[in-house]
Amino acid sequence: MESAKFEKIEDVTSFLTANELPHKLYAHTESKTMEAVMENVKLDHSPFIKNLLYKDKKKRCYLVLAKHDTRVEKGFWPAVGQSPGNVRLAKPQLIIDRLGCEVGFVNPFALYNDPEHKVKLLIDQTLEGEEYWAFHPMSCEAMVEITQVDFKKFLTLVGVEAVFYDLTKEVIKRPKKEGEAGGKQQKKKK
Repeated sequence: MESAKFEKIEDVTSFLTANELPHKLYAHTESKTMEAVMENVKLDHSPFIKNLLYKDKKKRCYLVLAKHDTRVEKGFWPAVGQSPGNVRLAKPQLIIDRLGCEVGFVNPFALYNDPEHKVKLLIDQTLEGEEYWAFHPMSCEAMVEITQVDFKKFLTLVGVEAVFYDLTKEVIKRPKKEGEAGGKQQKKKK
């Protein structure tokens, strides 16, 4: 892979074009939140997708792609090998360090900027049935719509594996046992 980084829209679209990955570019007003994207962008085919960067206590990072209406729960983390209590949304500086973009600009095209593959990609299984996906191309003033097949080709080119998870799994809380904090206490016999 080249040492250059994706910094702007043209970097992404030029790479896609050079690698014969058809896509459609939608220019729009600045939209850093999912609410703003849904208000300002009209896509031909793709559902709206939120992009969330998480980190664990060892600063391992996970880019989660989820349909805009998917409620991302903590119960899927054990399938990734993580304890739900050890994972948090990444802070702005870590987003810049790992993906080369700022909050509001997080997108999977930025995985190109992670040649050491420190960021693992986790995808909402509900997106598996969608033919088209769309993401910011390093700017929150545009969206690139691309087929899922061609997006997976992009991932292969940058050495990233697409893994699907059920992001809606809730954490199963086991009932407290007697004698544990919060559990029923037995009355002592006198």
